[in-house]
Amino acid sequence: MNPEIKQTLQSYGLKPNKWERIGNVFKVECYQGTFALKQSQFPADSLDRFLQTMRYFEREQIYSVVPLYPNRYGEFAVQGSKATYYLMPWVLEDTRHAAGKEERILETLGLMHRFSERMEESADEYVTSFGEQVQRKKERELLELERYADEIERKHYFSPFELAILTHFPFIHQLYQESQKHFNTWLEISREKQQVRTVRCHGCPSVEHAVIDSQGNTYLINFEKTRDDSPAWDLAYFFRDSFEKGLWDNIDAYRWMTIYEKQFPLAEADRSLFLSHLLSPYSLVSPIKEYQTKRSRALEKEYVRLVELHVRLYKRLYGFSSHLYEQHYKQSPS
Repeated sequence: MNPEIKQTLQSYGLKPNKWERIGNVFKVECYQGTFALKQSQFPADSLDRFLQTMRYFEREQIYSVVPLYPNRYGEFAVQGSKATYYLMPWVLEDTRHAAGKEERILETLGLMHRFSERMEESADEYVTSFGEQVQRKKERELLELERYADEIERKHYFSPFELAILTHFPFIHQLYQESQKHFNTWLEISREKQQVRTVRCHGCPSVEHAVIDSQGNTYLINFEKTRDDSPAWDLAYFFRDSFEKGLWDNIDAYRWMTIYEKQFPLAEADRSLFLSHLLSPYSLVSPIKEYQTKRSRALEKEYVRLVELHVRLYKRLYGFSSHLYEQHYKQSPS
């Protein structure tokens, strides 16, 4: 154990009998109990927001969040030379509850969103300005991709990566159009009502950022990217992450949405923004931009693999979003 970790534990009055490093978490066993010391890097202002969120959950007695412990000086986070540390109780994951974990997480996320819901008054000028910023960003990205595709088409021979881009460009273009269509619906509703619904978002909800104990209680962890935003942000992140890691189908995913909405029903504006975020192809465009910068033959196969992987992911997400919109949202808007 390095001196900084030891000194940090001393500030909590802990002297470990046994410790184990698991990624960025130190499992610490001592006579007071078993604890988790997390080592993190916080960008500017993120630490204050994180601590504010954790204090908010404690104040509102939301017990589905693993709490933080203060050290002997009343600090809930300890700044080291190159990292920030915070201490939590160690919650042992019970693997007997692994099946159906997605449903439990979305039920807990729905409760968290319901308890932290706020309706923000929003002037038409603000909503319009925000909408124009988003639209310009998407148009700029799409224009850059179109120029790149045109550049490739002028060649006589294509590299494997360039061939992959030309093959999938119509689908990427379709993703941008569908994402913008749903965003425009959200924009229209928000302008009309001059209100935007926000919640305290987790920021990156996933099966890795939740634990279920032996009693079947679900706890969310790692709120380091928390922020006040639309519930659509958390939902889109969770579904993209889950579809990327598991072969879920539309029936599974719709069941998850039903469980979430039993705790926190979505309005039409929320649903539209969820579909827009879900189909926004930023993780598909990212490897394309990286390849354009590096243009390394040695990495050619890896970038082709990444593009094909993300195309398959987005085709599944597109199928789910179409099913959700046509079979459920279009028929019964909230």
